[in-house]
Amino acid sequence: MKNSALCHGSVILLGCDGIIIQGNSGSGKSRLAHQLVQEWKNRGLFSSWVGDDQIILQPHKNGIIAQPPEATKGLAERRFSGIQNVTFEDSAQLSLIVKLIEQTELERMPEQANTAILKGTLKLPTINAPKNNIQLACEIVTSYLETHSSNK
Repeated sequence: MKNSALCHGSVILLGCDGIIIQGNSGSGKSRLAHQLVQEWKNRGLFSSWVGDDQIILQPHKNGIIAQPPEATKGLAERRFSGIQNVTFEDSAQLSLIVKLIEQTELERMPEQANTAILKGTLKLPTINAPKNNIQLACEIVTSYLETHSSNK
């Protein structure tokens, strides 16, 4: 794909919001994605995977489109269980970046979501969430989407 880039992260759709979860290896990206998708389904809301581990990002006139590489479509890692089949969408327009960081680095009262540059020119809202604290990370993402989502 022209102007595309391969990125490390997990992408899910929660309602209409495409979310990329980024962090170091072992920080809980896939686990957070699994948990968020399941929580939204339990609430009767649309949720789906787009891709896990490696994501193709493509600039689009309205933002950034994320797609899984052909070889990993419909697959996601479950730590200590292996690779599993998951329900997935072929692509999503990204509306949020979730960066997994050390819990001690989180701001208690963060300012409006920061922006992060993807592919050198495109910007998206960014929130930080604690790595390896999936419950708190889910609360942070859900709280953000309740006030900033395109699902309204």
